Amino acid sequence: NFYSEPLNGFRIRAQKFYNDYPYNKAEYFFAMKDLYNIPEIILVRKIDEFKYESCEEPCLLYDSTGNSGRYDLAATYRLLRKMKIDKKCDSDTVCFLDYKMFDNLKYGKIYPGSIKKYWKSEYNHLIDDFLELTDENINYCEKKYGNKIAGAMKILSIGDYDLGKDH
Repeated sequence: NFYSEPLNGFRIRAQKFYNDYPYNKAEYFFAMKDLYNIPEIILVRKIDEFKYESCEEPCLLYDSTGNSGRYDLAATYRLLRKMKIDKKCDSDTVCFLDYKMFDNLKYGKIYPGSIKKYWKSEYNHLIDDFLELTDENINYCEKKYGNKIAGAMKILSIGDYDLGKDH
């Protein structure tokens, strides 16, 4: 499988998906399911006005993980941070999908460009908020996005993970 190479001792297909395309050729946004129970995101790449691709494996944004899941969570954090630094992601665009539509996107059964209509402006800063691992912001995120995302942020803020920055 093209997207299954180990990165830092674990697998994360979204990182490979992001790195495999020339930086100046695409824009990225996010599809999300289940903000309050098991939040996950899928990375969507806009290549041109008509061509979109989506990563086949979602990134997790929740706290109910085992040890390897925590490293995947840290990898998700590093990827989102890198995308923000590269200015290739529209972190203000998070499209919220129900379970069926999310799975259809994940398995390539729907056109990725069609999900933009599910963007919700009240969650414009979710990705930016997730990247700020301060106690004050984690408390804010718990009120706004729920305890799963805030719990994931707590794991990242106290864990011994290489997040690529002083967190």
